[in-house]
Amino acid sequence: MDILFIIAIILLPFDNLFFAPSSGWATVTPIILFLYVLFNTKYLKRIIKKYNIFLLFFLISFIISLFNYVLHGINLSACINTLMTIFLGVCILLSFEIYFVQKKNDFKKICKYIICSYLISLIIGILQFMTIKFNIGFFQILFDLISKRNYLLVSRVQYSFTEPSFIGMHLFGVLLPIYYCTKNKKILIILITFIISSIIFNSSVRFILDALVVSLIIFVIHFIKKRKIYLLAGGIVLALIGFIFLYNYNPRVQSIVSKGVYADSSLSARYFRVEASIYGYIKKPINLITGYGMGNAVLPLKIGYDEAYENYKNSYYGEINLLNKDNYHDPSASLCLYIRLISEYGILLFILFFYCIRKVYTYSDFKYKLELLLILAYLYLQFDSYAFYTLWLFIFILRNSKKGSDIFA
Repeated sequence: MDILFIIAIILLPFDNLFFAPSSGWATVTPIILFLYVLFNTKYLKRIIKKYNIFLLFFLISFIISLFNYVLHGINLSACINTLMTIFLGVCILLSFEIYFVQKKNDFKKICKYIICSYLISLIIGILQFMTIKFNIGFFQILFDLISKRNYLLVSRVQYSFTEPSFIGMHLFGVLLPIYYCTKNKKILIILITFIISSIIFNSSVRFILDALVVSLIIFVIHFIKKRKIYLLAGGIVLALIGFIFLYNYNPRVQSIVSKGVYADSSLSARYFRVEASIYGYIKKPINLITGYGMGNAVLPLKIGYDEAYENYKNSYYGEINLLNKDNYHDPSASLCLYIRLISEYGILLFILFFYCIRKVYTYSDFKYKLELLLILAYLYLQFDSYAFYTLWLFIFILRNSKKGSDIFA
C-alpha cells in the first residue's frame, strides 16, 4: 500500500481543497498518512520504542488533562479536535518512519513527487496573480469552486495553500528541510522561485517577514560555524534591505512601525490572543503550572479577556468579540504553539516537551540541525497546529541522522 504514501506526498502543498473535512487548515494528507499507517501496523512495535519519549509525553499530558477536566470542565468537540490533531501528527511521523526506515525506500526518489506538486502549486499562484491583475472571470469561478477558502476575493495570491500566511510554513517548514536532507537543486530552484514570486505578488506581509527572519538565521548560523565576517555582514545587509523595501512599499508595515502593533487589524488580533492568555496566567498562576487540559487552550484567554480588551486599540472588533462568546471553544485560539502548550498542559509539561526535543537534537549528527531548530522555533510563534508537517519532519530527520544512517545519503 505504498501508493497511499505517494498520494499523500503529492498532495502535500494542496491544503485548500474544498472537500477537506477541516474548516481551518484544509488538508487531506494527514488522513491519508493515517490510512497508510493503518495498513502497516506490523511495523509499529519497533517504531513506538524508537519514539517512546514523545508518546510518553502525550500519554502524561492526557492523564493530567483528565484531572483538569474535573476542575475546569470539558468541551467534548474541542477535546476530540485536539486529540485528532495530535493523533494525525504522530501518524505523519510514523508514516515517514515506515516508508523510509522500515521499508527502506529512497528518500531522494520521493523528491520527484514533491518537485512536481510544488511546481503545480507555483503555477496555480501565477494563474491567481494573472486572474487578479486582468480580472479573468473563468479562473475566479474555478478557484472559488475548488478552494475551501478563496483569497482571490480580496485580491491576494495563496497558491494551493489554505491562506497566504501558510506560504512561509510550506517553504521554510517543508521544502527547506527536505532540501537540507537531499541537496536537490531543483527543490532549491522551486524554493527561490516561490520566494521571488511571493514578493512580486505581494501575497503576504507575514511571508516577507518569514523570509527575512529565516535568511538572517541562516546567515548568522553560517557565520558562527565558519567565523567569516562577510556572512554576518551579508545577513545584516539583507535584513536591512528587506526592511527598507517593506517600509517603503507596504503601507501596512509603515503603519505598524510608526503607530505600533495596534495599527494593523490582523496583527493586533493575533497580539490580543496572546496578551489575553498571558493575563489569564497572571490572574490564576496555579494553572500556569498545571494547565487547563487538552482542548482547553481558550480558557486562560477568556479569563484574561477583559484586561486585554482594555488595552486593545484597533477598530477591528469582529474577531475579538467572537473570542469571548460562551460557545467559542476553538483550541487554536492563541495561534501560537507555545501559548497553546502552556494553556493546555502547563509550564512543567511545556518544559518537558522541549526536553524531548532536546533529546532528539542531542542525538542527531545532522549538519543543519541548528538552522532547522531555530527556523522551527520561529515558525511556530504564529502557528499552533499539532498536525502540521514541520515539527514531525524535524523529529524524523534528527532521529534518523545519526552517523551510520544512510537514509539521507
